[in-house]
Amino acid sequence: MKARALSMLIGSVLAGGVQAQSAPQAQAPLPTGAAAPVYQAEPCCNLCPAALVKENYKGDVLSTLWPLVAGKNGWVFRARTDFATEFGPSPESMAMLKQFSQALKKRGTQLMVVYLPSRGLMHEDQSLQPFDKALALANYQAALQRFRDIGVAAAPLDQLVDQVQGDFYLKRDLHWSPTGAEATARVVAKTVSHYPFYDSLPSEEYQTEASGYTAVNGNWQRAIGDLCQQNYPLQYTNEYQTTPDSDLLEAEVAPELVLIGTSFSASANQRTNFEGFLRQYLGKDILNMALSGGEESGAWLEYLPSGVFQEKPPKMILWELPAHYLMKDKSLFRQLIPLVNNGCEGKKSLLSSSQKIRPGAGHNELVFSTELLKRDAGDLVMELQLSDPTVHDLNVTAWYGNGADERFTVRQNQRANTGGRFVFSLAQDELLRNENFISLDLNQVGSTQPEVDVAVNVCELDGKPPLSQTARR
Repeated sequence: MKARALSMLIGSVLAGGVQAQSAPQAQAPLPTGAAAPVYQAEPCCNLCPAALVKENYKGDVLSTLWPLVAGKNGWVFRARTDFATEFGPSPESMAMLKQFSQALKKRGTQLMVVYLPSRGLMHEDQSLQPFDKALALANYQAALQRFRDIGVAAAPLDQLVDQVQGDFYLKRDLHWSPTGAEATARVVAKTVSHYPFYDSLPSEEYQTEASGYTAVNGNWQRAIGDLCQQNYPLQYTNEYQTTPDSDLLEAEVAPELVLIGTSFSASANQRTNFEGFLRQYLGKDILNMALSGGEESGAWLEYLPSGVFQEKPPKMILWELPAHYLMKDKSLFRQLIPLVNNGCEGKKSLLSSSQKIRPGAGHNELVFSTELLKRDAGDLVMELQLSDPTVHDLNVTAWYGNGADERFTVRQNQRANTGGRFVFSLAQDELLRNENFISLDLNQVGSTQPEVDVAVNVCELDGKPPLSQTARR
């Protein structure tokens, strides 16, 4: 019984991190005058040494967590990511984001990033690691301003640092808590309300109520179990449900506010109710297109080519983006920019062809035409339709008139349902953008099938005036 009581105390400390005293229940009455034993439990240790060894973090997901470190009161952090003091995409990625934002504006859509503050900024008080919070906050604010400088709206979430009552994030999980989701929704809604279109949108009152509670077995908690055979207690959070006051919502009218994002926002993740809190504080309906596990690109790859966007672009897209996403993948905007106008769909084809390829055979010439030699590479869009819908990665080489070649991978998020369709532009490099295009080779296809049919279509970016004649192989 004493051992059981001590175990329960240690579990309590791991969950809450406070010193505790308790007298265990005796199975029989204590002798007269005998004092009950008193136990004091304190946190026993940091994470096991294995948690510091990079080679132990195997797999695509686990490798991103190295190294996990213990904080106070049962908190766990990613030492590199959560205590970063630099934020935002590189200048090169910001330049591509600017092009993407401008393409959306041509369709009548304003882009707003909901760029979440880091766990270090929000919970520095729970850290045992050295962390320059002042520097991190200044650089986070500077990143928000860089978004604004290129015409991308940025919700001022720096206002939340040191202002949220309760835990913004979960203790041992990547995601925010309902408290963090609600606080963010308030700021976002207030920011959206300042735009001229806001008052013209249909209004509706929403109410949010607690609907229960849920146990969170966080992804970092599970990782620690694998690395250290060390268990933390489950964390419990409230669940919420948001409903309209009336049943008269115009269901046939697509909302003019769209939410794009990750598992923080996805409808499947009702644990945090960000979607519901947004509706409540906006007083407007939203369309939630966030994709759990979609990372930066997944939700976009599904939404942009959809009829919902192409037929009636919304007034604003809210892009929920955790601060650890830096838009480093060079194929991100290479795909998103042409997808704003749905690739080559409905446009004059400059070249079309089809062929069978063997994924393991290596080099396959997909595109070559003397007519395309007259075109600047930066003006062209490549659209490939593969017969294998499970393919999400292509490695290609583009050849240019100055003799240069560019080998790159077009990556699609594995969760995105793209049906084997790849749309991408060429020559993001300023030095190559105005060079004439020569050819495109397919080097590698992520397919397990022995043969894959590939249909190729080439058109101009943004639907520029087509050539007088269509070139075909």
